[in-house]
Amino acid sequence: MTANGEVGTIEPIHEIGEITQQRDVAFHTDAVAATGKTPINVKSDNITMTSLSSNDMYGPKGMGALYIRAGTRISPIILGGGQERGLRSGSENVASIVGMAKAAEIASDEMSPLSKQLIR
Repeated sequence: MTANGEVGTIEPIHEIGEITQQRDVAFHTDAVAATGKTPINVKSDNITMTSLSSNDMYGPKGMGALYIRAGTRISPIILGGGQERGLRSGSENVASIVGMAKAAEIASDEMSPLSKQLIR
């Protein structure tokens, strides 16, 4: 968990990423509470996968995303129609995807002052 929205802790993701990289272990972090509030850099933090939520950055409720680093192999849980490069089935909720993208853009633009307040 990158950040805990209930108790307010922010975990040392960069350091954890360094440890997992040294041991050649895939690193997933739940960044739902941190998304749009504190910077997350999947490359420099050596994050293999991270979960994000739209509603925690004032986007559409019920919309989320899973970042998967290129080259990371995962298997689908439910087989079927082959959407999302064969990782899930069913129609994408395009309106919510666009809403989440816009929410992420706004959060990114407004993050710097907010993250400085949170890290004090």
